[in-house]
Amino acid sequence: MFKFILAFFLCNFTYSTSEARPPAENYVIHCSGCHKPNGSGSPSNLVPDIRNIIGHFTKVSNGREYLIQVADISQAPLQNDEVAALMNWVLREFSSLQLTKEFKPYTEEEVKELRENRPADLHANRRKLLTSLQGKGIVLPDYVRP
Repeated sequence: MFKFILAFFLCNFTYSTSEARPPAENYVIHCSGCHKPNGSGSPSNLVPDIRNIIGHFTKVSNGREYLIQVADISQAPLQNDEVAALMNWVLREFSSLQLTKEFKPYTEEEVKELRENRPADLHANRRKLLTSLQGKGIVLPDYVRP
């Protein structure tokens, strides 16, 4: 029995470190627990709905950076290339109509830099981003967080 358990864990460890999962699978594993499989979030738990919303953040200064620097993304147990693929998938899957023609997909190098240089107060950054979006006529649903 011990050999079976050891083999099971070694096989799973090998898979998780040698093969990148598809972005949709990473979303299910790392994001859907809070944002739900359909991206609707959980307002009562302060988890924002990302559907038809998240793409707007790419339209303002520092918005693109913010999406990677959010704690659950920046600290996800994924490689930088996997985070880039995941965020590119999320943006296209849940908010493609909000992306501009000029949108450039995240790269591994960009994600690495953004994960290493997170601002101290992400909530203050979010409030500034929401003000910038409002200045462009984009009003997002209320999202209250200290």
